Amino acid sequence: MLETDYLSNMVHYYNEARLPQKPGDAAGFFNDVQRDPNHWAHEMVQDLRAFVSGRRVLEVACGMGRWTQFAAETAGFVLATDAAPNLLANAEGLRLPRDRVRFRCVNAFDIGSLKDEFVCAMHLNFFNHLPAPAAARFLSVLHARLGPGGRVFAAGQQYSANWKQQMYTRDGSPDTFSMRREDGFNFELVDNEFDESRVRQCLAGAATNLQVKIGRAFWWATYTVSPAS
Repeated sequence: MLETDYLSNMVHYYNEARLPQKPGDAAGFFNDVQRDPNHWAHEMVQDLRAFVSGRRVLEVACGMGRWTQFAAETAGFVLATDAAPNLLANAEGLRLPRDRVRFRCVNAFDIGSLKDEFVCAMHLNFFNHLPAPAAARFLSVLHARLGPGGRVFAAGQQYSANWKQQMYTRDGSPDTFSMRREDGFNFELVDNEFDESRVRQCLAGAATNLQVKIGRAFWWATYTVSPAS
């Protein structure tokens, strides 16, 4: 499948098949993290809050605002973008303060068209779903949008042992895949898993001050866009 077809189909899949019925559904996850001192997301959320504190933040592929709501606690302002309008409509149901959080329908590869100024960007559970060539192109777009000195918080899923049994590779492809079957969709989604070495390899030459952590359910990285990227 061509890269453009894959990206278009991925947006369609998330916009239609992954949509919950209740507006602001991601608030349930926020509450779970707040209530459970042993929740797997605590360390990553703590790092995210600290990283975006007081900054104007561009969030890419925000989905239903699962991570937006944590960033909004400390950031000066968050523009949360996604290409799936149904997910954005659901995120609006979180009723985050509009003086500090806005949602906008923007494709991840079109963020260069945004006129707003940002010193920081975040993307979580998006990069790992991009085919390798698209992932490299996305980094180029993101880094060009921020410019040298821009700061990035990136994260992606760590897959469970049970889910790994459903993942597979293809001859000639560096990517790993899984078949998603939901609401009549049969969509082959890229599910790439990253360890610290692979994260550093992807960002080689493009990042300074790179720090990588591997948690129970997610990996996450923070870095500064280098002048050479």
